[in-house]
Amino acid sequence: LPSWAVLQGFLPDTILDPLERRAALASTLIAGLEMARGGGIEIRQDEAFGPIMVRRRTEEGGADDQRG
Repeated sequence: LPSWAVLQGFLPDTILDPLERRAALASTLIAGLEMARGGGIEIRQDEAFGPIMVRRRTEEGGADDQRG
């Protein structure tokens, strides 16, 4: 993850059923929150109901604060 990526982009394209897709997104979000808690990634959401963005943390202990 060189930069911010949309969380939904990590879902397989083969999940077409809307209910299964929501369940997969929820599971991916929970996994992402665990990774963020462990310090492996950063997660942001700039507005309510906006896309959830993720990126890998840098080795210095935190990524720079650029939004792009």
